[in-house]
Amino acid sequence: RSFTSMGFKVQVYIYDLSQGMGRTLGPALIGKPIEGIWHTGIVVYGREYYFGSAGIESCPPAGTLLGNPLDVKDLGETEIPPEVFNDYLKTQSQSRFKGEKYNLFKHNCNNFSHETAQFLTGQGIPQHILDLPNEFLSTPMGQMIAPMIEQMTPSGQNIPFTMGDAVERLGVPEVSSTYEEVVNNHANGHSSTVSSNVKVFPVKSPILLNNPLNIEGMMKKVEELNNEQDEQNRLDENELKLFAGVAKGIVRLSEENFAVVEKGLRWKEENRFPALDLLRHKCLHLGDTESQVVDKIVQYLVENLSTGETNAQLSTAALTNLVAKHGHSKLTKVDEVMERASTLLPSSHKKLEYHLTSLVHNLSIPHGEGGSNLEIHVMLVSTILTSLHSSVQQAESHERLLICLGNALHGGREEVVGLASLMEANNFLQKVEGKVDAGMLSEVKSMLSN
Repeated sequence: RSFTSMGFKVQVYIYDLSQGMGRTLGPALIGKPIEGIWHTGIVVYGREYYFGSAGIESCPPAGTLLGNPLDVKDLGETEIPPEVFNDYLKTQSQSRFKGEKYNLFKHNCNNFSHETAQFLTGQGIPQHILDLPNEFLSTPMGQMIAPMIEQMTPSGQNIPFTMGDAVERLGVPEVSSTYEEVVNNHANGHSSTVSSNVKVFPVKSPILLNNPLNIEGMMKKVEELNNEQDEQNRLDENELKLFAGVAKGIVRLSEENFAVVEKGLRWKEENRFPALDLLRHKCLHLGDTESQVVDKIVQYLVENLSTGETNAQLSTAALTNLVAKHGHSKLTKVDEVMERASTLLPSSHKKLEYHLTSLVHNLSIPHGEGGSNLEIHVMLVSTILTSLHSSVQQAESHERLLICLGNALHGGREEVVGLASLMEANNFLQKVEGKVDAGMLSEVKSMLSN
């Protein structure tokens, strides 16, 4: 497990946002090479916690689009119970580490990691990570371009591609005896030991792709692209205001108002991304939206799986959120979605692979529908074992596919177990060995052999 008899293991995951470019850029910026431009997250209780413009966020370890960390430092163990830590995060998310207080140079992810590590273990993160902003700001070049950098990131979006669960908006994720608790840094060579009486499956926690909309930037782009459209699909001044109101959440997504968004979805394929990103965000908050509007949303999302990789990324993200928040019931075209989605990989775009495997993950999660999941599970097992498993490239993606397979097998339905065996699921399990959590893999093997 992620804790020992003495307490819970605490680690800091260290990422280089420059992907090694710091050594090249450093001499021009501060007069010497930079080892990295650092982002950090604290891993404890089976989740990774970090700070950005959305506030405090969390995800499974190494579960952001940054992929695997460059380095992992053990910070010791904490005897602080998860519920006490949850209270700490709630308090911090409403005060010191509220999203609006994020500052790229003075109050960033690394300050959060440092203070959180001190709270948990009494020791902070490596000092050189904390010193980098001041080192940069102390140079003439840093003083000259810092205001420009801050102006370019008014909302403080230091890592707009992390897409974790924001504590400020969604509350603290529950710590449970499932995947979030037992996964243990599999991608970085650390052994993973799972207590024999702790079962991973069924995994019930969905993945939310909920990074906030940059509404100001979006509307600037919408207005720019709007001028290029034909008269039939061009938004007038009132419609532009309605579009912005829907994005801000102050205008309800009624059938009448959706007609405005619909115009943006009929623009040239390369111009549809603002409307699709809006739908990605709105699929988290459909609430009592009329069923006919939801049906139209799904229709447009499915259509745009085949209109270029950017549109496919946003469409799969929106479908992922729709399933995460509203279950299978609102996704009436699961078979068509899976058929189209399976043709999108392999892809050189990591985001597309991330979004697609996140959708598969969420489709496998039980939503209280009992036996009605059988058809979906059969479809998912078939899709994974015929095409997806040989098309994904990232370790996180392999793990999501393994979770989906485990969730499908968990019910013990003969049809699912028989199909998985017939389609040689063991070949997939052998392929992912060493890339995924060992305890999770062992449990899937056990379910397949029973």
